[in-house]
Amino acid sequence: MSVFDLNNLITEQPIAAPKSLILVVDDDPLCLKLTCALLSEHFAVIQAPSAERAVELIENLPTDMWLEVAICDQQLPPAGGAMLLRQLQSLNADTLGILLCSTIGESSPEPESHARIFKVLHKPVDPHQFIDVLNQAVMTYKKRREMIKQSDSLTLEIQEISELLAEKKLTLQRLLDDIAKLGSASPDQ
Repeated sequence: MSVFDLNNLITEQPIAAPKSLILVVDDDPLCLKLTCALLSEHFAVIQAPSAERAVELIENLPTDMWLEVAICDQQLPPAGGAMLLRQLQSLNADTLGILLCSTIGESSPEPESHARIFKVLHKPVDPHQFIDVLNQAVMTYKKRREMIKQSDSLTLEIQEISELLAEKKLTLQRLLDDIAKLGSASPDQ
């Protein structure tokens, strides 16, 4: 079965984030080739014909590269696309997943996979819908990363302010102790 509905080939579809790193994993060589061909013009695409190869690629990513979205076939041997997404997310925590299912009746990912699945799409996928979903996933990934950076920055600021307040409290306590000593040593008593 073709991965895309060829009646709706993309003419010109805006892409949200060129150079976003996308991983495509499918054991069907034709589906893998078509998916990568569609995406490679707009994204940095890496492809894997198996779960094992996908894990190997992500384990060997340079430290300055982040996998934003992984697109996996739900029927990928040996354990399925959702379990592969979970494994990839254990290596690259913020990665979002898109699952491609061969049939509408195909079972949904098992809840125990605990993978962050952004969307489940059924083959054949309309190319416009596919790009829209991928753009949404990339934007969600980028917003999440930005929120994490802001949270880290705020945490650091809170820590710095807490340390400054602790110093001020210590200084104030010393001053109060000095005042108490002066009061107890005054000649009026």
